[in-house]
Parts: sequence; structure tokens; C-alpha cells
Amino acid sequence: MTQVYQYKITVPDTAVDINGRANNLEYLRWMQDAAVFHSDFQGCTKATVAAGATWVVLTHHINYLRPAFCCNLSTC
Repeated sequence: MTQVYQYKITVPDTAVDINGRANNLEYLRWMQDAAVFHSDFQGCTKATVAAGATWVVLTHHINYLRPAFCCNLSTC
């Protein structure tokens, strides 16, 4: 079985919106970062660039299982 790629983040204060939760745009940014880092890790980015190609996202869907909060509650 292929090992699952993990990308761990810490929610920074700057990602938190007026509701005290991570802003929706931040989730999308984190997904993009994870995809790029995973592609780099697997060697796909290098192969894609060598082929003169690129990848694009046609659609995305996020299921929010629970809210993400910043780790420094005193500043949120």
C-alpha cells in the first residue's frame, strides 16, 4: 500500500477571520500548498516542467469536518 502523504500546518493568527476561525481562503491555500509539496516530493513537478507542461485545478470541493482555530488563543 502506498504511504499517505501528510502536510501538517499550524494555523497562524493571520489566517483567522472575524469569527475566530480559519478563513475559507486559507483552507484553499493550504490545499494548494499541500498539492505542490506532494508533487515536489514525488518528483512530479520536475517531470512536469521538463515536459513543458503544467497542471491546473478545474474544480475543488471542501468538506469542513470541524473548524480550524489559531493556536494562540490569546490573540484571536
